[in-house]
Amino acid sequence: MRENVKRYNEIVRTSQAACLTGDSDSCDMRINLSKHEMDITLIQARYQKRYDTLVARFDKAKARHTEVTDLIASTWPESIRSKPTCRSCGAGSR
Repeated sequence: MRENVKRYNEIVRTSQAACLTGDSDSCDMRINLSKHEMDITLIQARYQKRYDTLVARFDKAKARHTEVTDLIASTWPESIRSKPTCRSCGAGSR
């Protein structure tokens, strides 16, 4: 997020400099481009925040899934745990 703030401040500074030194057409064009760049920067920041939230939720759910499957497997008899088989097709039997 700090990178986005730095980028925003950089865009504002360069836009102001362009307006002070250039003609009005280049100033208007630079301001419009700066607004577009700021919009993209904000969209990227929102996307990154959402992505990080989803990754955290996925990692939490995956850990819980592993915890539950390990608990279930630990309650099965050793004979079942050592030889997983499919009753309908016999897959996994030796």
